[in-house]
Amino acid sequence: MYNRPAHTLKTLAALERNRYADQTILYIYSDAAKDERAIEAVEEVRRIIKSPGILNRSKLSSGTKLGLSCECH
Repeated sequence: MYNRPAHTLKTLAALERNRYADQTILYIYSDAAKDERAIEAVEEVRRIIKSPGILNRSKLSSGTKLGLSCECH
């Protein structure tokens, strides 16, 4: 979902339709923007994932671009 607000909305909506959504914790990691062009979209994704919803969302955001090659624990 990194810098794709529309995909983020669609994904969360689909997950919230799940029968067990109210019993599930969704862990979301939001990596930092890789360059100036991505900042606005990454910030919009972060606003979306912080908004209230059915899913219990646990969020972790990075101030530094780590990329997919990192091990995130």
